[in-house]
Amino acid sequence: MSNFISKVERAIIMDITPNIATHLLSTSVGNRKIRDWHVDVLAGSMARGEWRITSQGIGIDKNGNLRDAHHRLMAVVKSGVTIRSVVVMGLSLNAYEVTDTGIARNMADLLNENKRITDILNAGARLYFDTTRPVTIDQMRPIMDSGLYDTAKTLIKHCNTTRTFYSSATVKLAACINIMNGSDAEYVLTQYRALCLLDFASMSPASMSLVKQVNDGKANARARNLDTICRALRTFDIHQKDSSESSAKPDQIAAAIKIVIDVLNNKIILTDQYPKPESKANVIKPVQVIKKPKKTTGIDDELKELLDERTTESYLHKSGDRKKYVNG
Repeated sequence: MSNFISKVERAIIMDITPNIATHLLSTSVGNRKIRDWHVDVLAGSMARGEWRITSQGIGIDKNGNLRDAHHRLMAVVKSGVTIRSVVVMGLSLNAYEVTDTGIARNMADLLNENKRITDILNAGARLYFDTTRPVTIDQMRPIMDSGLYDTAKTLIKHCNTTRTFYSSATVKLAACINIMNGSDAEYVLTQYRALCLLDFASMSPASMSLVKQVNDGKANARARNLDTICRALRTFDIHQKDSSESSAKPDQIAAAIKIVIDVLNNKIILTDQYPKPESKANVIKPVQVIKKPKKTTGIDDELKELLDERTTESYLHKSGDRKKYVNG
């Protein structure tokens, strides 16, 4: 076992085996708060061969005691993978007090991209990998290559306005998935913009129904509220533009999530890491429209008037103006 005691500050790059990681962890001073989910993320990255040497190393004080990098070392032990890392020895005993404690960089930092775009990528990746945890940049690459990145940029370029719920990551993801799945891009972009601006005159009946669902408290922008993807996919589907359907039943939610995963699967530029999926047609099945008396409590006067006057023939759409912003 290497001797990590050093009276002078020095840094080396070396292999960190599970045995060395276990030894270093045994020298840790005090009880560090461990985030198990973060260990899992790092271990998964190591197991997939995504780990790279960075300037952020393992810190050891002059007595040979571990001062930081606990999560990384625990991930080495958990994954059973040997990694290469910078190791800094001979640190003063109070060095930990000034160790960088800043928030970990998010995907927007890593990609040097607008957060309004990267939150769409994150929303898609988390549904695709069925996780609530952050995904790594390597996991994100096939999601970006699927065409979602370019579609997201088109959406935000068309309307950069933010509004609670309507510009949430999940709603934006639903708009992008509809475009990628062959829906009329002009219709999707128009409806997304109308929702963000609350431009009732440009809204389809389905979009106005979504506004009513939000105002009635049926839909909200809480994180991981999976019924939102179901409601938003339906809203941006031109075949359901006249729908007033407001339910989001478990089977409808499951079907909506499957559509997102299938669209991404069928568009991804495949690598050896990702097994080739069967190509399938993705169809959003129209729901039967049930006419019910409209509740107007809590709806602002302009929306109420439009809901009362709007007929199924009132929305005009030129199918000849169809555009698609997808790769291949």
